[in-house]
Amino acid sequence: MGNLLNAVERKRQKLIELLIMFNEYDREENPLTKLTLTELEQEYKRFQHNNHPHGDFGSIKFKSNLRNQE
Repeated sequence: MGNLLNAVERKRQKLIELLIMFNEYDREENPLTKLTLTELEQEYKRFQHNNHPHGDFGSIKFKSNLRNQE
């Protein structure tokens, strides 16, 4: 059971480091250490979604050239 707890804590620390590295949170006002692993994963996914270059209205959208052919 100790290995599982260690793995969870390592993953939590990695997500905290990534979010701090991307300037999502300030170290001095760091509420991240109080979040669960699931909450940290949700924050990281939110960050990825909001900052992905192809995930917004300005992104490239491909349309199909197929038309109804009767």
